Amino acid sequence: MLRGIQRLTFAFSLALSVAAAPSAVAPASEPASEIPVEEWLREPDRQDFALKLQVKGPDLSFELRHLITVVARLEARDLQRKHVQRELHYVMKVADEGGNWFTGDSTGNMSLTAKLGSGDAIEFVGSGYFRPGEYTIAFVVYDAIFKERSVALRRVRIPVPKNDPIPELNQRLPRVEFLLQPEVAAAHLGLFRDVLFLRSTRAVHIDLIVDFGAYSEYLGSTRAKFYATRLLQTASLLSQIRPTYGCVEVTAVDILRTEVLFRRRKAAEVDWPAVREQVLGRNLEVVDANVLAARRETASLFADFLGSLVKEPATCGEPNGSPLKVVLLVASGVEFPLKTRVEPIPPACNCVIYYLRQVQHPYAYFDDMPRLLKHLRAHETKITDPKKFRWQLAELLASLEATSKTQ
Repeated sequence: MLRGIQRLTFAFSLALSVAAAPSAVAPASEPASEIPVEEWLREPDRQDFALKLQVKGPDLSFELRHLITVVARLEARDLQRKHVQRELHYVMKVADEGGNWFTGDSTGNMSLTAKLGSGDAIEFVGSGYFRPGEYTIAFVVYDAIFKERSVALRRVRIPVPKNDPIPELNQRLPRVEFLLQPEVAAAHLGLFRDVLFLRSTRAVHIDLIVDFGAYSEYLGSTRAKFYATRLLQTASLLSQIRPTYGCVEVTAVDILRTEVLFRRRKAAEVDWPAVREQVLGRNLEVVDANVLAARRETASLFADFLGSLVKEPATCGEPNGSPLKVVLLVASGVEFPLKTRVEPIPPACNCVIYYLRQVQHPYAYFDDMPRLLKHLRAHETKITDPKKFRWQLAELLASLEATSKTQ
């Protein structure tokens, strides 16, 4: 049986990238209070120091939400031409097509205490999830010491997907969600969740099982964590499936490290940002001695775990009914250690299994998981691109709806 671990802490960090001497940069003493940003935005454009704005995106994430990233760049030579000491505060705001500013913003601050090099620059980064539409993005950088400011605006347009297979997706979410910058080499994760309605004609119990481990035991921790955060996006979206009758429960594991992060947690109760912190908080450079000793047994250990889980009674459905049991297994694939014996799991499950492999690397062809699932007749889907995933998700929902009628 896979081992259990418990760690549920949660923290955020603001986005600030500085290409400068660290000794010259420090956090601002206090955020500037009551900066009249919206008043300034009604005034003509102003540039007390040169502020260059770059808008990146929209990029579709595996949460199937449109990501816009804004980079505001200040060249040190221009910024410190008149004043070396600066206390900088930035605010990013967004308005709709009618010029109405949305509630919320992206903010940050820092102090310059010494002369920077002539080639140095400061970059402030703001990002958000946007629904399709037209927007104005405003970026304000204000110096609280010398009362100088620069304002830059950009228009952006996020088109409606053509022939959208799930047009109702994310329509109940805010038009703009400001995001906090993730750790280096980690993907974003939104705070808001929508609902994906599954029109089932009978009770359906869905076990969503996610492998947050590396697909290879030799994969570096930086890449492994980045791939895990992309899986978080996919898993959090799938956890939004809500059958008309029935429920979804989530289990999180690390197959190669033989760990269970949590087991059969009600989907509506999963705190995905906390799960993200748990996944990223693991020290992947250290391997437990028990794991090393059992490295060639990882396939049989996971087979026993999965076989036991799918044979357990459904926890939702009609009291006297027989709910349809569905397993959604989500992973990056898995390459078991050399000389590992991989025996297919016996077909003892009266259930329907879907194996959703999120291919993280174009050259990671090998995957042992289909060998384990051979006798279970799992439906396999390879997820490679968010745009394709939108269609694959629609096909999955249609398949589940059809299966609930026939089985």
